[in-house]
Amino acid sequence: MKRLSTISSILLIFLITIVLSIFLPRYYWISFEQNVPIPRVFFSPITKQFLMHKLTDKNVIYYDETFKRITKEVFERNTPYMNYRQLVFRQEMPDTILGKPVNFQEIKENNIYFSISPEDVYFYQINLFPLIEAKPNGPQLISPQEFFRVTDKFEIFDAQTNKINEKMSKLFDDELRKSGFNFPAKKYFGEPGTRKPYHEGYFLVDNSGDVFHINRIENKPFCKKIAVPNDYEIEHILVREFPLQEFHGIIFTKNHKIALISYDNYKIIELPVKDFDLTKSKFELKGDIFYRTISIYNDNSVVSYATDRNYKLISTYTEKWVNSRKSDIGKIAEYIFPFQLSLENEKNLFIDFYFEFSGWNFIFLNSILAIAILIIRKSQKQTSQKLFNAVYVFLTGIFGFIALLVIKDEF
Repeated sequence: MKRLSTISSILLIFLITIVLSIFLPRYYWISFEQNVPIPRVFFSPITKQFLMHKLTDKNVIYYDETFKRITKEVFERNTPYMNYRQLVFRQEMPDTILGKPVNFQEIKENNIYFSISPEDVYFYQINLFPLIEAKPNGPQLISPQEFFRVTDKFEIFDAQTNKINEKMSKLFDDELRKSGFNFPAKKYFGEPGTRKPYHEGYFLVDNSGDVFHINRIENKPFCKKIAVPNDYEIEHILVREFPLQEFHGIIFTKNHKIALISYDNYKIIELPVKDFDLTKSKFELKGDIFYRTISIYNDNSVVSYATDRNYKLISTYTEKWVNSRKSDIGKIAEYIFPFQLSLENEKNLFIDFYFEFSGWNFIFLNSILAIAILIIRKSQKQTSQKLFNAVYVFLTGIFGFIALLVIKDEF
């Protein structure tokens, strides 16, 4: 009976320790973490320099790549394509920019924005996608009743009957096999919604790692194998349908390369970007009539690349800041918490146990707490009990210390 009580007490101590290691650090950061302003980076077609703005606790500040402060009006005049509405309102929009007459419809079509973060990629996905008709009998895309998956064959399900459409499935299956598709599909990429100007279709990675573009056009299958470099192991393909049909999608590889799948016969255009890790970084691409700005955001820095419309590098800009985890608040946390557990991770949408080791600064406080628990439990007679308490608190710190105070049973 006593043995059972001892086991129960130990399990309760472990459980309380785990709960505390999740919630104590969480409430610590909620209470003390400071908001670090993150800059948005733009490339000016007027000054040929990078311009930034960021939101502080009080207001928005604007500055150039030399960190010289500028006014909002100066910022907007030097980024006319991104701020043309405001310039028109103030009657400051020029008639020409870099010798090119201003055409507002052209500005709208050429202003593009793409972004992707780890949480946009790493989440549970059901591999069943709507087979949207790319050329509907009307001005808008229509949500279909057919959904597809690619296992050992191409299968199309009718959502109304919940049965496989054998005839249509065979059409698409034959087309993929003619194109050299090696079943099953390992990855699917596409935008399954219908609130967009057109439907690009889907990109599939087959069992051999090859990339295929598929679509439903006038109720018939379209399939195209895409020639990608041999060293490209596809991590993700971002597909976004914009009126400016410049590229089908953006490839992100496991070896940290980024490339466009252009409309020029699926030509692969590798971007001049370094050290991008999709599991940790945010990618952002902005564009106007003349230039493209590619920004890579990490926890404590942004690196931006300005290119021409052919994605030839023009200039780069780097800005760093002190991440909250590296600030004084973060350093104090390293002394208080030997480790931190979390059920969530800002880099993905999966619920799991995430362990973060805080470094070795915890040794000082943990040693004090280990001595304190020996003093508090000085009535314990068995050396093994005292040793367990001291070692457990030394390893688990404040979490284990509180757990042992809560569970007062001697064992």
